[in-house]
Amino acid sequence: MQGQVQLLASVIAQSAGDGHLHNINSIMFSVNNVAAFICGYVIVIGIGSLIAVRMLDKATAQQCINHDWPTAAHKVHMDWCTANGYVTK
Repeated sequence: MQGQVQLLASVIAQSAGDGHLHNINSIMFSVNNVAAFICGYVIVIGIGSLIAVRMLDKATAQQCINHDWPTAAHKVHMDWCTANGYVTK
């Protein structure tokens, strides 16, 4: 009986130590998850920004070609398009 108690105490002591190690691994795993999430988020924002800039540039080029602005602001827009290298027909 005493041998079984000692064995049980030994198993409990080992599992307590393993539990502590498990907690550290869980914390590290969480830090790794957060780091991966942040890196992924930065990549998505970067790609999204590039796409948005290209779409905005395409829309601006189309506006300059079509003269799609109020008549009262025609000269200002034409000057801006020309100064920034957009074709105005």
